[in-house]
Amino acid sequence: MLIPREHGAYGQLLFPLLSALLIGHPTPGAWLLSGAAVGAFLAHEALLVTLGQRGSRAARELRDDARRSLALFGGFALVTGVVALAVLPRPALLGLIIPALFAGLVAVAVISHRERTTAGEIVVGAALASVAVPVALAGDADVVAARTLFLVFGSVFVVATVAVRGMIVRVTKRTDGPHWTAALATSVLLPLLLWALAHEGRVATIAPWATLPVVLVGVGLTLRPPSPQKLRVVGWTLVAATLLSGLLLVASLA
Repeated sequence: MLIPREHGAYGQLLFPLLSALLIGHPTPGAWLLSGAAVGAFLAHEALLVTLGQRGSRAARELRDDARRSLALFGGFALVTGVVALAVLPRPALLGLIIPALFAGLVAVAVISHRERTTAGEIVVGAALASVAVPVALAGDADVVAARTLFLVFGSVFVVATVAVRGMIVRVTKRTDGPHWTAALATSVLLPLLLWALAHEGRVATIAPWATLPVVLVGVGLTLRPPSPQKLRVVGWTLVAATLLSGLLLVASLA
């Protein structure tokens, strides 16, 4: 079976998804939609191999595995997704527009072979975070709570992506360049934006505070970047920080 190789993407899907389920009272539609999201995520790698996006050699050597994986995971996503559409309440159906739009942007990034660029990874992270919106709404959470989950997780994924990219550039190329400035800018501006939105009542007041665990790690990676040999430690540190952000959100919004 083929499954996605980008380990960080698992957290980018599961943390928003679990948070969305925990802040409300999940209905069958919420569970079905969550299952469809997980199935579609797991089918992603097999689809790319089948379409030749992983190279002609992978398409040739992994063809059978890709077809089996696509049939299993894609079929599961299709069945659960169709049933979910039949039982989801209207707010959740409207909330599906957001992940659908981001899915289109991800498709463009994949087709143009920009999925693994900084911009491409940001789009993918935002797409995965956006699944929280319809799932939360399907669980009877209010619109502000659903929006808060999406914007907070989307923000921390941007901060983490830019910080890690900047860290790698500084350590390997021994230059600051625009990545250093971008990393600090996102770490400062995104929490300020969430604070402004919270002040206007568009997101919950916890929103800017929930970003702080990942923001602090991002700032640390930018100011004192570790060696590339510690990328695994960096990854798990970001996972722990994102988990803490999720716990703060659930404790406040549930």
